[in-house]
Amino acid sequence: EAVGRLSRGVAHDFNNVIQVIKNCVRVLQGRLADQPQLLQLLDMMERNADRAAGLSQHLLGFTRHEPVGSRVTNVHEVVAQAAQLLRHTLSESIVLEHKLGSTQPWTSVDRAQLEAALLNLAADARDAMPGGGTLSIETANAALPGSDTQSGGDCGEYVTINVSDGRSDPMPAPGAPAPATSAGVSLGLTQIHQVVELVGGHVDVKRRPDGGASVTLWLPCARVPEAQARPDGALPSTETTSAS
Repeated sequence: EAVGRLSRGVAHDFNNVIQVIKNCVRVLQGRLADQPQLLQLLDMMERNADRAAGLSQHLLGFTRHEPVGSRVTNVHEVVAQAAQLLRHTLSESIVLEHKLGSTQPWTSVDRAQLEAALLNLAADARDAMPGGGTLSIETANAALPGSDTQSGGDCGEYVTINVSDGRSDPMPAPGAPAPATSAGVSLGLTQIHQVVELVGGHVDVKRRPDGGASVTLWLPCARVPEAQARPDGALPSTETTSAS
């Protein structure tokens, strides 16, 4: 309840700030109509302000414990878009890698909240690697250990998204303060946990002795939408990518 009250107040104030930014962007778009390069930056600002406004509304829904608006979503697309955005926000000392390894990337989830989950985890990882390092996002298909086949959604298994970080700076000497860990640094992990549980999933958090952390989101598989299925009934092909 305390977290809910705090989040509710933050969401309202945050939304007011976003509206000011959006109004300023619209004014600048009119005055800089003859400068296409600056307009591209303003368009990016407007898109991200719209995304932030959507996240603010989702945060309000979280504080009221309302179910999210789930729909069948391709996890590969979400990860690829998140990676594209992260390239502009992570420092040059952090290498970003993403690997799309799942053969069944479909799950029923609120896409905006899944994107927010990945960005929250990446932000925590960035703050835990002040000296630089590697941020890895990887997808796969797996059965949740200790669960029956019916608990994995329509396909009897899960789509997993693993977000892990590795520090490039050495561990401190004995007696020195321990390095910060990425998992659970922000209140975002609380929201992530609720979003994943509402769709029948699970969140697994592991910390390593070197200060790094690995967070895995387990999302029940969903059937491939008819518009995305191939005529022969096979799943759409996937590919592995890496970016830095």
